[in-house]
Amino acid sequence: MASFLTNFKYAFDKSHLTQAELSRLTHIPRSNIHDYLAGKYIPKEGRVIELAKVLGVNPGWLSGSELNSKYNIENMDNLYLDNQIITDSEMKQIINFLRLLRVMNTNKK
Repeated sequence: MASFLTNFKYAFDKSHLTQAELSRLTHIPRSNIHDYLAGKYIPKEGRVIELAKVLGVNPGWLSGSELNSKYNIENMDNLYLDNQIITDSEMKQIINFLRLLRVMNTNKK
């Protein structure tokens, strides 16, 4: 299983953000972002969640602790598909479609 440092460096590189931009978007001091990237320490859960939101990754994956974390997609912000943010309207359609699939699968049994 990958560590927070490995996953954070990967997600940060893919984001093409600067440390200052990530700091501004997460409200985490830039010095802390620098320390995370240097492997000086690992952020607490709340900060991992903020970083994950901005970087568009699963917080469990980012933390390196859980690959199959459970999250309520109805409460998640900053989800992306094809490098474009999923709008509230699209998210409602996705959720309704998933509910329909579940009903259809239940009726097949």
